Amino acid sequence: MDPKNLVQLKFDYKNMKFSYDLKHKAIQRKTKRFGYTVLITNTGIAANDLQKIYREKDAVEKSFSHIKPHLEPFFSRSE
Repeated sequence: MDPKNLVQLKFDYKNMKFSYDLKHKAIQRKTKRFGYTVLITNTGIAANDLQKIYREKDAVEKSFSHIKPHLEPFFSRSE
């Protein structure tokens, strides 16, 4: 898989700034065909740590979606 087809890199020499544009449709086509999920971040987190955080977040969201229908509405008002 050639990353040039998924990301367009730009460098502004005048201001010495780097930017990029993701080609979302191309990424979706590639990931659907291979069955992978692509996580892109602008942090310095290691890939293993990022994967762990993502899986923990997913587990919390799934748990909450199972609990949510059984919660009683709670209304609060403060002055």
